Amino acid sequence: MKKFIKDIILIAVLFVMIITSMVLMFIFNNHNGPLYVNIFYNSELVGSYPLVENRELTYEAKISEVKVSIKDGYVSVIESGCPDHICINMGKKNNYGDTITCLPNLFYVRIGDKL
Repeated sequence: MKKFIKDIILIAVLFVMIITSMVLMFIFNNHNGPLYVNIFYNSELVGSYPLVENRELTYEAKISEVKVSIKDGYVSVIESGCPDHICINMGKKNNYGDTITCLPNLFYVRIGDKL
């Protein structure tokens, strides 16, 4: 019987920790300012554009060109010569902190504040 009570206490503590962490994540990830698409090559910023302005951008990266689309409040990589195309398959992103990465090209896109 004592083991059963300890199990219930452990489950309750874990539940409280999970709920607390979810609330904290919501509080600290809630961003109210304008969002920007920050584009990096070889860990250096090469461009920063408002997420609300539609445009297509092409960058020369390590092994190929990478084409980035900013459209209707979303950003995505639409073309890349990398072998696995994970960056393209990551789809459209629109939330603060979202990242699209193309490791073979040393290229990544991050949504956040203007840098």
